[in-house]
Parts: sequence; C-alpha cells; structure tokens
Amino acid sequence: MCYQTKLTKKREKLEEHFHAKLLELDDFIPNNVFKAFDFPKTPVITNEDPELIRLFQWGLIPNWADA
Repeated sequence: MCYQTKLTKKREKLEEHFHAKLLELDDFIPNNVFKAFDFPKTPVITNEDPELIRLFQWGLIPNWADA
C-alpha cells in the first residue's frame, strides 16, 4: 500500500471543525507530508465514538513481515 497525505491543521482546529475531542494528544503532530512507509498515526472519527478523534495506523503488514 503506497500513499502520501498532508495534515497541517493543529489539534484545536480539528476539534473545532469536527466537534470532537482528540485523544492521544502527545502522539498527534501536524505535518506537510505523511508517507505510508513511515506508518504514520492518522486522526480518524469512527461511527462507534463520533465525539472522539482517535489516532490509527494505516497500512498493510503482510503475514511474512516482522512487525
């Protein structure tokens, strides 16, 4: 899986825009470039907890890889 994303908004702006609270504050760092091979943590709002912004790692780790 190969991708590149950008997220430069600060925590306060994300919380204000989505009306949700960001968990794991110390792990969220805005950046101009997130590359898949760095396995970045990405802010996500789930259906189960729409009032929370959680950080998830995206990517595919094959069963033969040492993770």
